[in-house]
Amino acid sequence: MNPQNTSGARCNRTSVGIIVTATDNGDVRVAMGDRVKPPACTAAFAGHVEPSDGLGSGDLHHPAHEAAFRRAAARELLEESGIAVDPAELRLVVGAVYAGNPAWGSGGCAPEHLWRVYEINFREAPALRAVARENRNLRWMTPDEIGDAGQAVEPVWRDHLAYAHILPAPEKWATYQGEPLLDRGSPA
Repeated sequence: MNPQNTSGARCNRTSVGIIVTATDNGDVRVAMGDRVKPPACTAAFAGHVEPSDGLGSGDLHHPAHEAAFRRAAARELLEESGIAVDPAELRLVVGAVYAGNPAWGSGGCAPEHLWRVYEINFREAPALRAVARENRNLRWMTPDEIGDAGQAVEPVWRDHLAYAHILPAPEKWATYQGEPLLDRGSPA
């Protein structure tokens, strides 16, 4: 994947996400919120990798970049929820490159989107703090509640949560094409 556009400015199609789970009541709950920015939907926490995260150039799939992706995920989680985590404690659950979406336009960027999604589990659910420019209605949801929300949940997050074995695998993936994910076997 080439994260550069023709002008040399960093393309914004390198994203990190974080699935925050809590098991304090014996059942898994996932921190979710309603996005303020398009697409307006229910989603977990995510954002773009920024230069301050220390992502270098070259093959973004190279293990040398992992620390920068983890820093970006931890930064996004803090910015969007108020939850501070040690980047080293994040567990990678999804690493995928999606084919371009015509809605993105060309903008001189590669027609791909690199995602790195991490998970962290808490024994006790931490307090969630909404950030007006990012989200609202932050809440802890069970997998059944997420499933019942249906189309209100952003398709990429339905896929991420299924691949992380929180939701059942769909008959057809909304965003994944074939087997683009980590080499950890087929989704459940």
